[in-house]
Amino acid sequence: YADNYTNVFPLLKKYDVRATIFLITDRIGTKQTVRNIPMEYLSWDQIKEMHDSGLVDFQPHTLTHRKLTELSLQEAEREMTKSKYIIEQQLQKTCTWFAYPYGACNADVKKLAKKLFLKAVGVHPGFIDTTSDPFELPRQSIDSKVDRRRFKLKV
Repeated sequence: YADNYTNVFPLLKKYDVRATIFLITDRIGTKQTVRNIPMEYLSWDQIKEMHDSGLVDFQPHTLTHRKLTELSLQEAEREMTKSKYIIEQQLQKTCTWFAYPYGACNADVKKLAKKLFLKAVGVHPGFIDTTSDPFELPRQSIDSKVDRRRFKLKV
């Protein structure tokens, strides 16, 4: 969401901290109501400024954020491939990471991810170590339901 630009990006610059943001490419520059709260998504101008800072890495999170496990393999591959291509073209970079929408993945979706990326993350807590599956790495979900106390616990 655009609040990553207005709220988080200044803090990343202030403390010289790096972050990765996974983009739903069909939603870039749009608005949506989430839990009765009007929310704006990042624009390409904001994304490019953050990317050019060297502090924020952008990676694909599909075109539309549908659960890949509920789609045909062809549609799941399109969601992954096209979102990767769009980000690579817009930012002139190579995308090597992927985030499964809702953390939903199965053997077929993981196989697709392995064709396109070097690593992928789900949505489950945990730590990364030498035994971690590179295509089901843990990721903390921080969304509008996460209050200040929970944020501190997650980070």
